[in-house]
Amino acid sequence: MSADTYPAIHRAVVTGTPVRAKKAAQAIADQLRAQIGQGELTEGDALPSEAVLLDHFQVSKPTLREAFRILETESLLETRQGAGGGVFVTRPDLSVASRHIGLYLQLSETTIGDVFAALELVEPITLRLLAASHTEADIAELRAAVEDISALADDGPPSVEDWSNAASRFHQMLWDKCGNKTLAVQVGVLRELLRAQWDASIRHALNGSGYAQLLRRTCRSYSRAIDLIEAGDADGVAEHWRQHTRTSAKKIIEASGSDTVNPIG
Repeated sequence: MSADTYPAIHRAVVTGTPVRAKKAAQAIADQLRAQIGQGELTEGDALPSEAVLLDHFQVSKPTLREAFRILETESLLETRQGAGGGVFVTRPDLSVASRHIGLYLQLSETTIGDVFAALELVEPITLRLLAASHTEADIAELRAAVEDISALADDGPPSVEDWSNAASRFHQMLWDKCGNKTLAVQVGVLRELLRAQWDASIRHALNGSGYAQLLRRTCRSYSRAIDLIEAGDADGVAEHWRQHTRTSAKKIIEASGSDTVNPIG
């Protein structure tokens, strides 16, 4: 079969080097992973049919499916059943990296306090960068995110999921807007490692009567950070956020009842 027989997305796959190595499944996974990383295959693209890939790679069905399984565990592929089904390229999120890093830290007996200490050093840098370079739209979006968090208590106690997601959205906006993708990913992974403890502390707050006060206090701290960013006060916002993180760490560790890294499952 000629690669020109297939649409462009299929040609991206079948024009790679045929695999006859001993560890064929891993070699196929490596080749497809490289094509995804290089942008030859992008999120939402469907791979060629199984028959086409078997013909190209010259391997058995179990070998090809093992290659798919490897990439599915990395959240790079997903198999969809039924009409319009097939194997599709997906984009992994930070939880994928945090699971691996979290397990490593857990096995290394790393404490949550240790993770927070790293976060206290790294995350303020993102706010410092944002203070030095931001737009009016950035400020407006950050303030809107804080308003969404504040509104959570309007109709009674929010769910743990709603509170956690709203707060995470605000934090992620800080990373995404800082202008440094590498730093943003590092902060994102650290924050994701703390998700279990953060959710436990929210659950603890919702079981008491002071959840609304905690929400308001959190929103005031977030708003203060936005004010400092808008004013271009890089030193001020960095110091404010260090204190915010330090206070949060103490409360989260106390509420969670554990100081052990617990990777998201």
